[in-house]
Amino acid sequence: MNTLRVVFFSLTKIIIVILMTACSLNESKTFVELTNTPISDRSVSAGSLEEEPIRFGIVSIMSIRETHRLYYKFKKYLEEQLGRPIEIIQKQTYSEMKELFERNEIDAGIVCSYLAVIGSRDEILEKIAMPVINGEKKFTSYIITQKNSEINSLEDLYNKSFAFSDPLSYSGYLVTKYDIMKGANDFNTYFSNTYFTYSHDNTIIAVANGLVDAGATHSSIFEKLKRGNNPIVDNLIIIGEGEHVGQSPIVVNPNIDNELIKQLTDVVLNMHLNEKGKVALNKLSYDYFDLPEKELYEPITQILEEIENLK
Repeated sequence: MNTLRVVFFSLTKIIIVILMTACSLNESKTFVELTNTPISDRSVSAGSLEEEPIRFGIVSIMSIRETHRLYYKFKKYLEEQLGRPIEIIQKQTYSEMKELFERNEIDAGIVCSYLAVIGSRDEILEKIAMPVINGEKKFTSYIITQKNSEINSLEDLYNKSFAFSDPLSYSGYLVTKYDIMKGANDFNTYFSNTYFTYSHDNTIIAVANGLVDAGATHSSIFEKLKRGNNPIVDNLIIIGEGEHVGQSPIVVNPNIDNELIKQLTDVVLNMHLNEKGKVALNKLSYDYFDLPEKELYEPITQILEEIENLK
């Protein structure tokens, strides 16, 4: 399988990002600088907050400025409630985020459900809260293609091109891999070409623009675009779905102070009861945070076990 690390951007999306960046240049807010340099090389400006910062990880291929825009209110709310500065550490892939937890170079973060499961198994992180999105605690994987593609099932995708989001994504990789393997197919040769977009949005854009024949994406993101009447999904159909699992949780490094884990858990679980907290949640398109339910993540564990048996 010819796997390329490719990030797709349509001309429209590039223009939108440029416009949003231009608008943000006029904002008067002061942000703590985000960076991808090693943690030990960073200095953190935290205003009057003088304690050691809490290192909070986010996986995003958005620009640093756009990540600031999205997570600014969430970050500020945590700082106000915890009385500690929050240092946002942005990475582009879940593999990079996993490495930070393995090296104890991060304290907490929001990770995909797949990474949350294997991270818990390897004892490098613990789930403390899961978001409820549009009333749903669960999401699934959608396999999407264009309406006029004459592709109606996974079988029709043999020797076609396909877009994944990230090798550690449940919806954007694992489900499709499992479905192909359980059909007694060789996953490594099933598609003619495969690409990693490192963004569910970009997977959808790639399929909509005909850059690939089909792709695997996050159901919540696809449904949000549909509810917003975004034309990018008008010509797309869903030809496959995975099992529903728990939403991407907030996780912590189990080696940090237990009192900090308790405080952070209490703060996020009660965000929806605070006006500023509600605003921060709304910016992230979350209804509220709830305690993680172990059974919602069990299907991922089962799939990983079955994949091992199918090898």
